[in-house]
Amino acid sequence: MNHMPRLPQQGQAVIPAQDASDEIDLMALFRVLWRGKLPISLTALVLIVLGAVYSFLIATPMYQSTAVVALSTQQNQVVSSISSVLSALGTDSSTINTETTILQSRNLMERVVDKLDLVSDPEFNDRLRPTSYPRQVKDRVKAMLGLPPDSPLTTAAVKSATIDQLLQQVSVANEPNTMAFDITVSSVNPNKAALISNTIAALYIDDQKQEKLQATKEASQFLTVRTADLQKQLQQAENKLSDFNHNTQLVSADALTGLQVQLKDLRDRLARLRADRDGMTKRQADLKAALAQGTPEAFAGFGDDPGVSVLLDKLKSGAISQQDFLTGVQAVIARIAVNLQRSDEQVAALEASEKVQSDQIDTQSKDLITQQELQREVDSTQAIYDSFLAQLKQTDVQLGLAIPDSNQLSSGVPRPAVSPKVGLILVISAFLGLMIGSGFVLLRELQFASYRTADELRAATGLRVLGTIPMIPSRSRKDALGFLREKPTSVVAESIRNLRTSILLSDIDNPPKVIMITSSLPGEGKTTQTLALALNMASLGKRVILIEGDLRRRVFAEYFETKHSVTLLSAMNDPTEITRHDLRQPALGVDLLVAAKANVNAADIFASEKFAGLIATLREHYDFVLIDTPPVLAVPDARVIARHADAIIYTVKWDDTTRTQLRQGLEMFSSVGLEVDGLVLNQVDSKQMKRYGYGGQYGYDAYKSKYYDEG
Repeated sequence: MNHMPRLPQQGQAVIPAQDASDEIDLMALFRVLWRGKLPISLTALVLIVLGAVYSFLIATPMYQSTAVVALSTQQNQVVSSISSVLSALGTDSSTINTETTILQSRNLMERVVDKLDLVSDPEFNDRLRPTSYPRQVKDRVKAMLGLPPDSPLTTAAVKSATIDQLLQQVSVANEPNTMAFDITVSSVNPNKAALISNTIAALYIDDQKQEKLQATKEASQFLTVRTADLQKQLQQAENKLSDFNHNTQLVSADALTGLQVQLKDLRDRLARLRADRDGMTKRQADLKAALAQGTPEAFAGFGDDPGVSVLLDKLKSGAISQQDFLTGVQAVIARIAVNLQRSDEQVAALEASEKVQSDQIDTQSKDLITQQELQREVDSTQAIYDSFLAQLKQTDVQLGLAIPDSNQLSSGVPRPAVSPKVGLILVISAFLGLMIGSGFVLLRELQFASYRTADELRAATGLRVLGTIPMIPSRSRKDALGFLREKPTSVVAESIRNLRTSILLSDIDNPPKVIMITSSLPGEGKTTQTLALALNMASLGKRVILIEGDLRRRVFAEYFETKHSVTLLSAMNDPTEITRHDLRQPALGVDLLVAAKANVNAADIFASEKFAGLIATLREHYDFVLIDTPPVLAVPDARVIARHADAIIYTVKWDDTTRTQLRQGLEMFSSVGLEVDGLVLNQVDSKQMKRYGYGGQYGYDAYKSKYYDEG
C-alpha cells in the first residue's frame, strides 16, 4: 500500500517561529546568570586581583590638605560713626560662585607658582620628570623618519603647563548654607599639600586687602577732586544769589500775598461797578422805550422804580397832568445818564489801578521765583559738598584701616593618604567583574541557538514534542543497548515508553505503522533512539521490523552483528525473502533489514517502485515498521523515504541542534508537502540541566528516586 504525501494541517506550524514575548523573565535571567556563575566569579576574581595590584604596586599614594576661608558678610569698622566707602560682599549665590571662581583663577594660581617656585617641582612640571616610554617611542620614530625633534617649550609655556597641573590638583567647594570655602590640594607629599593650600588662602586674603586698599586710594583721589569742584560750584552759586538780592527790589513772600489780596478786592469792586452800570444802562433803555410810546400805560411795569412810581402815584391822584408825568420821566432818564457817566469814570479808574497792581505782582513773583531757584541751588550744592567732604574724611581714615572681606578659619595640615582607596577599588573591581562576567554570560546566552527544554522547542516550532530522552549512561553504542535491556525500569527506558505512547496516540483512529526517525545532522542520537523504540515496541509482543535506511554510513554494525543473508537491497529485489529467511536480531528481539553498499544513488533507490513495494509488503507482515533515515540536511534520502511513512519523528539533540538547523530541516519537509508529526528532545543531560538552572523542568528528575531505577 503506497501512501500519498501528507500536507500540513491547517494552523499547524512546520517552521520555527521567532519568540514573540518581549517581556523579561526575571527567573529565566537569574537562571542564566546562575549557570554562568563560574565565569562570572572568575572574571570578578581576576579584576579584584588587578585592582589589588594597581592599589598596592602601581598607584602613587596621594595626600590631601584643606584650608578653610570664610567671607565676612558685614563691613568691619574701627569707628562706628564712620561708614565704609566700599560695601561688604553679598550673601547670594552669585557672590559665592564668583568667589569660588576667584579661588581657582589662573591669576591666583600663577602667584602660588611664583611664590612656591613650583616650576622647579617635578610633580607640577612634567619636563623635569624622566622621559616617558611613549615619548621615547615618539622621539625614535621622528628620528627614523628624519623629522626634527620637538622644539623645547618656552619659559612662558612651561609656566602655563605648571599652572594647568596645579589647577588639576586644586579643588574649591562651598560648605552648604555657609560662607565658608574649603580649599583642598592634592599632592604626593602631605607637607606640600598643606603648604600649597595655606598659600592659596593667604594670597587670596592678601589680594582682597590689596584690592580694597587700591579701591580706597582711587576713591580718595576721586573725592578730593570732586570736593574741590563742588566747593567752586558752591561759591559761584552764593555769588549769584548775592548779586541778585543786591540788584533787585524784593518784598517778602507775605507782602506779595497781601498785594494779591488787595488785587482781589479791587477786582471784586470793579465787578460790582460794572454790574451796577449795566443795570442803569438797561433801566435807561427801558424808560426811553416806554417814553417813546407817550402814554402812562407804557410805564405799568416800572412800579418798582422809585422815581417813576412817584410820578405814577401823582398822575393817578390828579396832582400832575400827563404832560407833567412825561416831563418828569425825562428828568429821571437825565439823572440816570449823569449816574452812568460817573460810574464809567469810576470803572476806568479802577481798571487802571488794577493793571498797575497786577503788573507789580507779576514782576515781584518772577523775582521771588528766581531768588528761590538761586537759593535752592546754593542749598543743594552745599548739601552735596558737605556729603563729599565727609566721605573724603572717612576715606582718608580708611587708608590705614584696609581690612579684607575674608579670614582663614583653619589652616591646612598634613593628612594620611586619601588615594588609592583600596577598599573602594576592590569593591569597584568586584562589581565591574560581576558586570563584565554577567555581560559575557548574557551575550553568550543571546548567541545560544539550541534547545534545552521541551517548552522552548514547542514555543519555537509550534509542533508537538512527543518526548524527552535522557542521555544513556554508556561509553559505547553497544553498551547503550545493553543498558536498555538490563534496566527496563530506568529513566531512559521510561522516557522511551512515553515516546512510544505519544507516537501511537498521535492518531487514535489510525495509529501509524510505518514510522521513520530522522534528525538534522549526524551524531544527534536518532539511531540509538530508533533502536530503543524498536526494543520497547517488541516488548509489547508486537511484530516489529527495523530498517537501516542510511545506505551511506551503515552504523548498525556498531551496535550488533549485522551479517545477515537478507539486506534492504535484496529484500527490495525479492520481497518474499522476508518470509523465507529468519530476520530476527537477538540483541533487539526484532527483525532487521540492514543496509548494504549500493552502486546506485541512495535517493534513487528509495524513490523506486521496488522500495514502495517492499514497504507495502512489510505493512502486511508486521505491526510496526521503524526506519532509521539519514540526516535530512545531509542528503535527500529522508524526504524520499518520508513519502511512505505514516509518522515522521524528528530528533533534536539537547543543547546542540541549532535553531537554524532545525528550521532548515523542517523547511526541507515542508518544501515537498510533508509535515513532521512530532519532535523528540534527545540526549538530555539532567546534571547539566540543573547546572544551567533548569531544575524541576525536566520531569523525570523530580520523582526518579521513587519510581525509576537510576542504574
